[in-house]
Amino acid sequence: MINRTLNAVQTILRKNAAVSLLGNGTAAIISLTTTGLLARWMPREAFGTWVLFLVTYTLFDTLRSGLLLNGMIQYTADLRTETATFESSLKRWEGAVWQLGLLMTMVVGPFLIGLTYYFPMISDWVGNSETAVWFWIISLVSLPANIATWFLHARSQFRPLQWIRVLTQLVFLLLIIGCYQFQLFPGNSLYGLFAVANGAISLWSLFIGWSRWRSIPAGRTAERNALFHFGKYTIGTLVGSNLQRSADTLLLGAILGPEAVALYAIPQRLTQLLDMPVRSVVVTAMPRLVKLQQQGKSSELAAYFQQSAGLLWLVMLPLSIVGFVLAEPLVTLLGGGHYRDGATLMRCFMLYGALLPLDRYSGVGLDAIGKPQFNLVKVLFMLCIQVGGALVALLVFRSTTALAGVSIVTFAMGMLLGFRLLKRHVPISLTGCIQTGWTELVGLITRFRHEWIRSTVKNFR
Repeated sequence: MINRTLNAVQTILRKNAAVSLLGNGTAAIISLTTTGLLARWMPREAFGTWVLFLVTYTLFDTLRSGLLLNGMIQYTADLRTETATFESSLKRWEGAVWQLGLLMTMVVGPFLIGLTYYFPMISDWVGNSETAVWFWIISLVSLPANIATWFLHARSQFRPLQWIRVLTQLVFLLLIIGCYQFQLFPGNSLYGLFAVANGAISLWSLFIGWSRWRSIPAGRTAERNALFHFGKYTIGTLVGSNLQRSADTLLLGAILGPEAVALYAIPQRLTQLLDMPVRSVVVTAMPRLVKLQQQGKSSELAAYFQQSAGLLWLVMLPLSIVGFVLAEPLVTLLGGGHYRDGATLMRCFMLYGALLPLDRYSGVGLDAIGKPQFNLVKVLFMLCIQVGGALVALLVFRSTTALAGVSIVTFAMGMLLGFRLLKRHVPISLTGCIQTGWTELVGLITRFRHEWIRSTVKNFR
């Protein structure tokens, strides 16, 4: 029985979803540890400023990923490895990704520096011009590692992809601890440590070959144009989705200041523990959904989509309930006693966290069936609700709790719109996902129980 159980565990761990989940889970734990240490070691205002910087950097990183990643998956999914032209075709796509990534980074960095210099009000979100320089440096040094993760994702090689993500977080955490011990912290050294951590992993990805930098000259106009035209929808979708999640933080910093951002950030980071397994599972479903769409298997696509989305929602729902009940001890554990006031925010976040699996799957489903423009409509709809609601919550009620409550409405409306748009092209429904997911969950539990009973009886004989 023990050997059979171990073999079953090994089989599960070999699956892409499990690899992605374990990697993202490890990275999330390290990131939470980093957040907890910074919250304790830094003044609340300084910690809030750092959070605002990370939100802005993540927004730009999402911009790059939105332009290039999904297009790379879409156009390389049907390349046949056995054909003679496979390697040359793949290099052209890789080269185009490198060229567009470098161009975007070289343009956006100086533009942001100029904005912070000539428009000081931008400093409420990014920082002063010196911070903007750090932003550009970090964007440059992190590019090879990011591109490596895109290429690995496109080839469904999730194990090395997770190594990059985990090691980046781990190196940053170790650098922070080391500098704190030698009293070289805080200050602008935090930005330097972040740059060193990202740069070290980028050098490693270049050396080991995952970033495929030798393909840079192979990029051609046709591939660049194709990536750009596909990406103009997904870039809007991903940036809009990221803005929808971060608009409340940016507006909070501009209206109520960095201290309010710090209080808001602690429960928000805990909520990312829910988003992490959701993203890990959804991201591994994308290549299969794309292939089923390209093969014209609509019924199989719908069945796989509803089974995966419904099962994930049912598995994640208990975690949201636990987070809601244990909000105060969880917030205190991460940020310390002076962040206890964030427990109410945590409970609001857990309510919308229960909607995350179905919302994420609806967006990925629209991209997979080749309708990224509809996903963009969904995201922009959610962004309008989030921004409008955030302005009312902050300007009228001046309440972080009301701000968190806006997210519940935003995700509920976005999820309903996403499934409505999907239903126009694929026989998918919200109730179908829940029913199919429940059937799959009951089947898994039944098979596990029968296997356990059979193994137990066999051992007694």
